[in-house]
Amino acid sequence: MRSFIEGGSDSWKDGQLQRILKPVRLVNFVAAGGDAADITQRLKLQGLTNAITVHIALAIVGPPNSPPVMPEDYPATPGSFQLIPVVTPPECPRLYLRPVFQDPTKTTNTNVPQAQDIPFGWSFDPEGANEVEIEVDITASSYVGTDIIGTLICVATVMYTVSWQDPKAYSYNMALPRLIGDIDQLPTIDTGSE
Repeated sequence: MRSFIEGGSDSWKDGQLQRILKPVRLVNFVAAGGDAADITQRLKLQGLTNAITVHIALAIVGPPNSPPVMPEDYPATPGSFQLIPVVTPPECPRLYLRPVFQDPTKTTNTNVPQAQDIPFGWSFDPEGANEVEIEVDITASSYVGTDIIGTLICVATVMYTVSWQDPKAYSYNMALPRLIGDIDQLPTIDTGSE
């Protein structure tokens, strides 16, 4: 049986105005023989418009026919992700905005990024951003002894949310988004006992 992360295409939810983009694999977790280094992966979600709402989720999925990897199975420091909105005006350099996740204890309007631990999902309206960069950081040593086997994936769902139900507008706005990962060789983390 093929795993849903081994390929295939985007999927459309029947009866709903939403589309689940093809997942991007970020890291493999294996019992032995993995890389020892910490890992940073960067993805881009491009083609955003103000007519859609986006949900981005990151979690580890186990091999086919295995029990799910539950939040309590993750180590105390499981890794994190941050979202960085980008505006791409015509004939102008890209504008990188403040990271979405900020330290909530800061009472001034300063830029104090605080990434979210995985597994985590976030839903948002683009509010003028054309893209979102997704930065994922994993500390490999945190997974030693967890015996987690699986793959960390990123999934994005886009939902058409405006009241104008013109089929051409729907088709246009839903066809634009794409989740892109520039990952030549999937890194592996050893989760076996020390």
